[in-house]
Amino acid sequence: MARKVSVDIEGQISWPACCARCGKKDGLTSSNVSIGSVRSVGVAPHGLSLNSTMATLSYPVCRVHAGGLGVAAIVTRRTGGFRFLRGFTYLLGFMGVPMLAVMLLRAVGVMAPLRNAAPPPFSLVAMEVVAVAATICLIFAFRSMPVRLVGQSSDTVTIRFSNDEFAQRFEAQNQSNLRDVPWWKKFVF
Repeated sequence: MARKVSVDIEGQISWPACCARCGKKDGLTSSNVSIGSVRSVGVAPHGLSLNSTMATLSYPVCRVHAGGLGVAAIVTRRTGGFRFLRGFTYLLGFMGVPMLAVMLLRAVGVMAPLRNAAPPPFSLVAMEVVAVAATICLIFAFRSMPVRLVGQSSDTVTIRFSNDEFAQRFEAQNQSNLRDVPWWKKFVF
């Protein structure tokens, strides 16, 4: 079960000297995880003015589990642009599964084609195949992250750990920096 911890980012954060995924203590490297938020948008003399903050933390992970975490950290980043792209990918991906299933059933003759129906354009089929593949990759990217930043305020960040033992060690080492996780954030992944 995933565990969430809120910590003050103004203080010193220390990480347990073991892999965040498996707990192995040798052959460690570091991996980064980030979260960003937009504080305000305004009109400036030369266009829009954007005031945003970004928090980045580095945590230990063994070399076996470090593979692919760089890409996973980028595509799972909680910033406005990546959230929009993920939402659009999910929309196309989940719509594409039944659409591709119907096209496949028609191709093998299980479902009769509609009268006077032309086959769908290749670009539409290719876009849906890519969206379904990207959705599957995003799901695996979220599942592969042992540490994710899931919330941010002006002075705290909420960290979601997939390894409960690592989370307990982290809490023990950072008792002075811990903050209460609001009850409603415990249910948001």
